[in-house]
Amino acid sequence: MSHLQRGLAKALAATGRWSRREANRMTADARVCVNGLQVSNPAARVRQSDRVTVDGVLTPLEVAPPRLWRFHKPDGLITTASDPQGRPTVFASLPGSLPRVLSVGRLDLRSEGLLLLTNSGPLARMLELPSNAFERKYRALVCTGQERGVTGAMLRAMGDGLTLRDQTRFRPIRAVRTPLQPAAAGHEWVRMTLVEGKTREVRRAWQHFGFVVARREKDQMRRPLDGGK
Repeated sequence: MSHLQRGLAKALAATGRWSRREANRMTADARVCVNGLQVSNPAARVRQSDRVTVDGVLTPLEVAPPRLWRFHKPDGLITTASDPQGRPTVFASLPGSLPRVLSVGRLDLRSEGLLLLTNSGPLARMLELPSNAFERKYRALVCTGQERGVTGAMLRAMGDGLTLRDQTRFRPIRAVRTPLQPAAAGHEWVRMTLVEGKTREVRRAWQHFGFVVARREKDQMRRPLDGGK
């Protein structure tokens, strides 16, 4: 509504065309005018009815409705807007018809599967916060070697919540072996359900037991019907 006010950079980001950081930079670089006057303060208050231009181009302050996309991330793409090492990124592989989007969480270079994308920063934060109890479901191919295997004690330890050697604590992880799924000798598939999603959590959990994850696939993200309680 036109009588509502918000910060200029926040209003620009809400259109879905720029990130908040990009909007801050454009404003600070004096590329933005409001009602014909150059504005360099990203926090300057504006209304939706104000006439705003960026680099001389009229930019209506219409809030883009939140949208969500499912993207199957293949192995070998990095979940970042740009990479100093020049590795291919998820965002460079997206169709040009998509608006500016951000990922809900990340999958590392060697992981594959479901990656949610959204045009809404608040929606992304809501889905990412562990307190909102959205479950992340993975299939992990664990390289155990010929002499050892995944044990019930390991799965129970994950269910109780792990404390790694560096004192990092993981919330309880539900882990179940899937013996009917074919795997090469010395490997086992394990189904894992996480609610926290710390960096490389699946891989680091198995490293705690001396194992390596040869493959990691994310295939679901959902909120339990009981709200995770």
